[in-house]
Amino acid sequence: MQAGEWALVRLYRREQGLLVSPGLWSPGDGIEGLFRGNVRWVERQEGAGSQRFLQEIITRHGVNPAARRITGRAYSERDAASLVAMGQADVATGVRAAATEFGLEFLPIGWEAFDLAMHRGVFFRTLFQKLLEHLRSSEIQSLARMLGGYDLGECGNLVWPA
Repeated sequence: MQAGEWALVRLYRREQGLLVSPGLWSPGDGIEGLFRGNVRWVERQEGAGSQRFLQEIITRHGVNPAARRITGRAYSERDAASLVAMGQADVATGVRAAATEFGLEFLPIGWEAFDLAMHRGVFFRTLFQKLLEHLRSSEIQSLARMLGGYDLGECGNLVWPA
């Protein structure tokens, strides 16, 4: 297939950051304090989106990732949040919604987009349009507001071709 036969469609964006044990960090502390050897971290698997955001923190703040004390490994946002909530770790990378669900503090890093690549003809099919309708529904919008960190404002917009 040729590139012109494809489309990239925005579904939603979600906010990435650090999930932190309540009371461990305050805005005046600086993020560098979370990289002390006594702070326990959950490590995510290689290739996880939250790992990319962790790299941004490391670069932006000039901290040493090797200084982190890894006490757990998680393969999902909820696994990471549950390890922090159960006291097995102090910090994990993840999304705001997981922090909200587990009663954790959240330090925002940035937003990631969830887009679908598809053959252009699929965009106009009834089933795909129903999926977009469902994502735009008041039920899903309410859930996104309750959890926080989700932006469905561009749902269904063509990202490419512009």
